[in-house]
Amino acid sequence: DTLRIPVRMFVSPPIGAFINVRPDSVDFGNVELGRTDSSKTVLVRNLGSTTLTVTNITFSNPAFSANRTSFSLASLDTTRIRLRFASAAPGGVRNATATFVSNAANSATVRLRAVAQGAARFTVTPDTFFFARSTPDTVRTNFRIRNTGTDTLRYAIDEGLSASLESIIRSTTQQQNANVGKG
Repeated sequence: DTLRIPVRMFVSPPIGAFINVRPDSVDFGNVELGRTDSSKTVLVRNLGSTTLTVTNITFSNPAFSANRTSFSLASLDTTRIRLRFASAAPGGVRNATATFVSNAANSATVRLRAVAQGAARFTVTPDTFFFARSTPDTVRTNFRIRNTGTDTLRYAIDEGLSASLESIIRSTTQQQNANVGKG
C-alpha cells in the first residue's frame, strides 16, 4: 500500500526586486521603409518581494524604442511594454538589444530583430479604357504607370485577352448550324 501525505509548499519571492521579461527575443519581421511597427509587446514581471523600479530601457539601435521607459511594479505585479521599430533607409536587417535599467538584483535584456524593406506601389492613369470597334479596327491610347513606393517596380503588360473576355467574344460570334441526320 501507498501512504499519501499531503504536503504544502510555500515559495517566497526573492528578497528585493527581481525582474523577469518575456519573451526574451522579438522579431518584427518585414517593415516597409518609412513605416513604424508598434505591434510587439513584452511582459515585465516583478518576481521579488519589494517594489521594482525601472528607471530606463536603453536600445543599442535607435530604430527601436518603447512606449514608456520608466515605471514601478509592486511585488509579483506585471505590466506590458509596447515596443516600436521605425523602418528607415537603407533597407536591410536591423538587430538590437533592449536593456532594462532597474533596482533589481538581476538584469534583463531582450534581443530585437527587424527587416527594413522597400515596397513597390503603383498607380495607373487612367485605370479603365473603353473602345468601340470602328474602321480601321486598330485603336491607340496612352496610359501612365507610376511607382509611388520605396522599391523598384517590375511589371509586364500582357496584350492578350483575358479568359472571361475571350468567352464573351466567342459567345457573341455567330456560329454555323450543322444539321446532321439521325444515326
